[in-house]
Amino acid sequence: MQSAFLNLWNFIKNIGVTPRTRPYELKIKQFFNLMTFFGTFTGVTHVILSYPYDVYATVLHAIWTLFCIIGLFVHHYYNFKLARFITFTSIFVFAGLASARLGFELNTHFASFGIVVACFIMHDLKKEWGWIIFYMLLETITIILTESNFMKSEELAAMASGSPIITRTVILMGTMGFVMFEFIFFISLSVKNERNIIERLRVSNRELMELNDEKEVLLKEVHHRVKNNLQIISSLLSLQSNEIKDSASKEKFIDAVNRVQSISALHKVIYNSDNLLKINLETYLHEIAENIIRSYGLKKEINYTISSELTSIQNDSIVPISLILNELMSNSLKHGFVGQLACEIEVAITALDGNKYQLSYSDNGTWKSAAPESSSFGLELIQSLTEQLDGKIVKTPNEEESLYVIEFFVETF
Repeated sequence: MQSAFLNLWNFIKNIGVTPRTRPYELKIKQFFNLMTFFGTFTGVTHVILSYPYDVYATVLHAIWTLFCIIGLFVHHYYNFKLARFITFTSIFVFAGLASARLGFELNTHFASFGIVVACFIMHDLKKEWGWIIFYMLLETITIILTESNFMKSEELAAMASGSPIITRTVILMGTMGFVMFEFIFFISLSVKNERNIIERLRVSNRELMELNDEKEVLLKEVHHRVKNNLQIISSLLSLQSNEIKDSASKEKFIDAVNRVQSISALHKVIYNSDNLLKINLETYLHEIAENIIRSYGLKKEINYTISSELTSIQNDSIVPISLILNELMSNSLKHGFVGQLACEIEVAITALDGNKYQLSYSDNGTWKSAAPESSSFGLELIQSLTEQLDGKIVKTPNEEESLYVIEFFVETF
């Protein structure tokens, strides 16, 4: 019995409710359904009580009761706002007229205060204030009719006149009880929906975290495999270079190996990073520098410093920057430190305006000694990579200093 009652209760409460119903709409719709059902039950009671005394009151009560039932059907099969209009209009008009049959002596319009409160609860005061004014006008008209005794039924009035104080007290207490019930019920719906929302958000957040962790593991695995494949390519090129006797050709092989290792280092840093989107650029550039110095195997001390005000950038901007550094360092190691034992390299990336940055590269070598025919491809590559970053080369090494300055744009997080 209890289970059947709960099933009926939930069925009535969720009329017109769908999985797409938003949280705020959910409690409004549920409140409308239960209040309309309660109004239907009240209307049937009024029909039974008024039937022996007045046919007009009976018909009026029957009409607004019927429209409440129609409102529930319209809400379930068609549209909530139309259902709300049908219910409120019928109650304000026909229930008000039915109350007017008793006359002003009993102040029956007090009983309509509950539906007035419901009207304010179920409408958005900012967007639907026009409807509230419309319903209040209907309520005003029925109050005027009641106070004027224009529709007063002498038989109904005589029936209730035996104890007017008791009748007014019952009406007032019933109205106050109904209003309190409305507020308590609406608040309980709000609290329940709030808990449901919090629980759904908690479940969704947990599912998103699990999905995010899964995708992060998969992405890291992809970067790990790409790094391994690039290292295999780098190793194959290195082995192939050992069979090359021509020093110029071998040098080009080493350059190719270094470029592949620079890209491989990116995937290594991403794989070891806690955040796949925010790569520590300084760590990455240090990795590149170590790979380049190790690849040339020079019998001299190479000291370098790398600093960067650019921290988190998109991956498509990291590769051009790393390849530019690869070409600059390779050029220094091949041509700039001839005959030098103490070799210094300094790399600094500083922020300019907005997303504009400046890459400054300098060493204590002599770039002017580089053979143009052996380094032309590297310089063309630097120019091409700079253009990819929407940048420009503003300074190149000269007789006075070995300084390279590049200005470029990147998208940051």
